[in-house]
Amino acid sequence: MIEIENSEILAMLCTEGVGRKRVLEAIRGKSSVETPIYARDRAKYIMDRCNYLGISIIGYSELPLSLRLIDESPVLLFVKGIKDLLYSDSCEAVVGTRNPSIEGEEKAKEVTEILVDRGKVIVSGLALGVDTIAHKTCLGRNGHTIAILPSPIDRIYPGINTGLAESITYGGCLVSEYMPGVHVQKYFFIQRDRLQAALSSSVYVIETGMKDGTMHTANYAIKYAKELYCCIYSSQNQSNEGNYELLKGKARVFP
Repeated sequence: MIEIENSEILAMLCTEGVGRKRVLEAIRGKSSVETPIYARDRAKYIMDRCNYLGISIIGYSELPLSLRLIDESPVLLFVKGIKDLLYSDSCEAVVGTRNPSIEGEEKAKEVTEILVDRGKVIVSGLALGVDTIAHKTCLGRNGHTIAILPSPIDRIYPGINTGLAESITYGGCLVSEYMPGVHVQKYFFIQRDRLQAALSSSVYVIETGMKDGTMHTANYAIKYAKELYCCIYSSQNQSNEGNYELLKGKARVFP
């Protein structure tokens, strides 16, 4: 691995036609990237902007080992809040549908409460539904939570959770792969899902249909050999069929 300054990694990412995979190859010594003047100027602007917003930049060499070891490793993380939580060995992901049933809402609270009472750091994605319940329940019990965003930190998505995001910076941290000012793209959501799984020791699926984005997180958990748990319900239906499909494999019932 080649030691590369954060400013240089940023400049690579600001270079037209260069993405995370190409930069990762450069960091791992498999290729090189020439950074033009405009990219270096843009990188300086981004670093100044982060400093103004209170956002820390964590470079590749500083990433938690669990993130560096995956093939799809990030090359930089932008973090606001208690960044030391990223290095905790107690991170557990709580994920699920944006439209949970009443029973699903209850289970999201129950699972989160159990984990917080065990001293776990709750990882989720700030989405509506289960993610929001997990973050709020954690903060309500004075626990620590990490929100991994599908957007830059200065453009919280969904916007309705901007207030929650601000609260999280005091009892946890916001994490993004995306530099300030970037517009949210559809594929950002799947990329967010991989980080939730990679950072966590275990993933708890509260409620998911077969086509919900939560299945991406669950599949990444399986790929990364994480413990996978699923809730079961009083009746099986379309909104929780993903849970039962996962339980046919390596997932276990919880609670």
